[in-house]
Amino acid sequence: MRFSSSLSGRILLLGILPTVVILTALILALAVSGVRRLHEQSLEALELLANEVATQISHTNEHAGLGTIMMAQAQQAALFGQRETSVEFAREVLDRFPQLNGVSFVYEPDADGQDALWVGGAGPLAAGMDDRGRFLPYWSRGENGSLVLAGVSDPDARPGYAEAKRWYEQEGEIRAVMGEPVRLGDKMLIELTYPIIVDGRFVGAATIDRSLTTIRALLERIKTDASVDIFVISGEHRFVAATTAERELLKTQPVDETAYHKLFSREALIGGIEGMYDPYDGEAYYFATSQVRAGGWTLVVRESRSAIVDPIRVDFTVIVSTVVVALLAVLSLSMWILRHTSTRIRRAVEVADQLARRDLSGDLDLRSTSRDEVTQLGESFQSLVATMRETEAFVGAVAEGDFSRTFEQRSEADNLARSINAMSRMRQEAEAALREARLEAEQANVAKSVFLANMSHELRTPLNGVLGYVQILLRDRSLNEQQRRSLDAIMNSGEHLLMLINDILDLSKIEAGRLEVDLAACDLHKLLQSVEDVLAHRAKSKSLAFEVDVAAEVPRGIRTDATKLKQVLVNLAGNAVKFTEAGSVTISVGETEDKRLRFSVRDTGIGMSEEELAGIFDAFKQAAAGKDAGGTGLGLTISRRLVLALGGVLSVESRPGAGSTFSFTHPLEEVDEDALSLEQTASLAGHASLSLPEVQRRTVLVVDDREANREILDHALRGVGFATEIAENGREALDVLEKTPVDAVLMDVRMPVMNGIEATERLRADERFRDLPVIAVSASVFPNQQKKFREAGCSDFLAKPVRLNELFEKLAHHLGLTYTTEDAAEEPMRATTSEPLSAERAGEVVGPLREALRVRSFTALNALAERLAADEATASVAERIRSATRGFDFDALDRLADELERGD
Repeated sequence: MRFSSSLSGRILLLGILPTVVILTALILALAVSGVRRLHEQSLEALELLANEVATQISHTNEHAGLGTIMMAQAQQAALFGQRETSVEFAREVLDRFPQLNGVSFVYEPDADGQDALWVGGAGPLAAGMDDRGRFLPYWSRGENGSLVLAGVSDPDARPGYAEAKRWYEQEGEIRAVMGEPVRLGDKMLIELTYPIIVDGRFVGAATIDRSLTTIRALLERIKTDASVDIFVISGEHRFVAATTAERELLKTQPVDETAYHKLFSREALIGGIEGMYDPYDGEAYYFATSQVRAGGWTLVVRESRSAIVDPIRVDFTVIVSTVVVALLAVLSLSMWILRHTSTRIRRAVEVADQLARRDLSGDLDLRSTSRDEVTQLGESFQSLVATMRETEAFVGAVAEGDFSRTFEQRSEADNLARSINAMSRMRQEAEAALREARLEAEQANVAKSVFLANMSHELRTPLNGVLGYVQILLRDRSLNEQQRRSLDAIMNSGEHLLMLINDILDLSKIEAGRLEVDLAACDLHKLLQSVEDVLAHRAKSKSLAFEVDVAAEVPRGIRTDATKLKQVLVNLAGNAVKFTEAGSVTISVGETEDKRLRFSVRDTGIGMSEEELAGIFDAFKQAAAGKDAGGTGLGLTISRRLVLALGGVLSVESRPGAGSTFSFTHPLEEVDEDALSLEQTASLAGHASLSLPEVQRRTVLVVDDREANREILDHALRGVGFATEIAENGREALDVLEKTPVDAVLMDVRMPVMNGIEATERLRADERFRDLPVIAVSASVFPNQQKKFREAGCSDFLAKPVRLNELFEKLAHHLGLTYTTEDAAEEPMRATTSEPLSAERAGEVVGPLREALRVRSFTALNALAERLAADEATASVAERIRSATRGFDFDALDRLADELERGD
């Protein structure tokens, strides 16, 4: 009998060998898959590192750009034309920020009409002007660290100045311009320029020369692995920074003039750099690129190919070697087992053949001196049953996620048990790696939260000074209408910036799942008017009709989170204005059949295709027009999340060239209008004049390390009638309290010497000050931080930028005060009309007025007032309409319509 036809041969050829081959292939397939996953994960980690570094560099660039904007806005607000003050201001900026190498102001020739006065001038200021008296002072750092004043040479030829001027005069856009990196001695610098616009004309620019040392230091901190290097390349294809051994050689060099000209070509930076060899050290690398949003730079991260591939190759070699050795061992063991048992099996076959031939002469006794095969078969069957039970228990544990158990290996040939145990160990290792990755992600999330908290504080602190002084100036009743409109514009811009900061915090809360909705009574008509106030000017500048259409059945008072609802409407309507070149933008509010409010923002703009609509709500994803217009791609994502939190769903309908309509629903919970009027009466925000009776005069201690913040609070409190005491830190506050009795404390949190939390804790430890009202004043607005202030003993919290009405309300609450007020907004309503209008003229006014009142259209009321103001006979009627519209007093407008119909 041939071996292949024998039982032993079939067991070997059809059983053992295929099983070994299949298991070997399975193990090799798993090994190859694991190796591929490790390789892909290494490349993904490299791309993630590139994105994170690019984000950090972008944040540093944006922070530096704020300094240039601050200098330009200082000129626009007060310094323009005050040359001596401007020179001293520029010097103070350079002295205060050591990371800057130089600052300058450049005026257009005779922009302030003073060039002729300074021709041939002498004194320190003369160094900052050219021979024709043009104002272009430049402060820089000398070799010994001293500050040196000189004039900017040929400013019109400087790319940043010319570019900023071109953007405004040709494109009508105020844009910050970041120049290319240059080398000045042993320093690397980059120029940031921001235009100065006064009365709608370009009068010059503010410029900062920023040292790139901070970027290089950042890269060195990030480079923790010797196999990883980082390059930063500017928009003009120059090296900004690098961490390689050739970094000093590469600084500010054009890429095309270095050995990297092929590797880092413009096409490669756009399309992706394939793994190639470094032209300097000849070693192979993997590359990842990312765009630095603020600056238009490209960041390249590379890692040595050997650092990624060699460990993987070693692991794969070990696995293959192990499989080969195991295969040989299994085959050898199988052959030994077959030879050992074949004799007994042949004997059993011979006996079976005898029985088949009915030959009973043969020996039918299969027993031998060794254990009987039949007995062994029974024992094997029992062992098989036990094995199956063990297998079932093991599989059940795996199904429940328990990989801690092991499969008993019953022999050296039990490859199944060995493989299963190996897979179990791999799963346990994978779970351990997943737990470690989750921990790292949580730590990264905490780091992001800390970063956002710090950035929020740093942005809110200067904004507190701007909005604080504007609020103080708005309380001056001697302001004329033009001055008041200008201050209102500054206030609205500051409030818009504050809203952007809150957007960043909202995005963080949304990502962390901590978005909170604060439902309260809201005057919907007033909210819509505020949205129109924000966007109407922008629409008018593009000759667009901006309308607000409120259905008659929509109640004035609803319960909602007014801040988030306004944020959604401003974002949707702002997008509509941005992408509409002709026609109109309409905000409409109506009631659905299921008793819900439906908000719609409709425009006649460019519209969107089906492909663009598919991903319009995805984060960082924009339609083609959105990319051209700029933006982060987060507005619609945040809006959709906010609408969902408010209990609605945001949807969009659009066709190319036919405009777009964004709609969302909102739960309708009506609030009594009497409650709205009570709420408005209790608020101090609408009063132009506010005072404290002498019998209620109180003393407030103002504690803040920044002089501007102290001046704002001191001026506001004294203007109302409070007495004040001043301290620059917590230690000084404790000293003042020991000497002077006060009734309340406004305590800043971040201060040198002793912070506000420590000072408050010490106050509460003293029996004398346990009941003293202490109001924390801080730009740190995260809920966990406010909780920390209250745990330290603070009675209340006031967010920066400080709103004065909120300050006065909190003091009234904690001190039991009652203010006296005189609402300046009522004065125009007390004015009498001129001669009664003729019946025909009155009829021309009553019709449009009644229609505007019926649909509650602020747009129609304002348009009617503008038309009537042009005619001297109806000017007083126009003023009464304007005044009542500003105060949302529809009852007064109804009375006016009645008077006109009666001919009064």
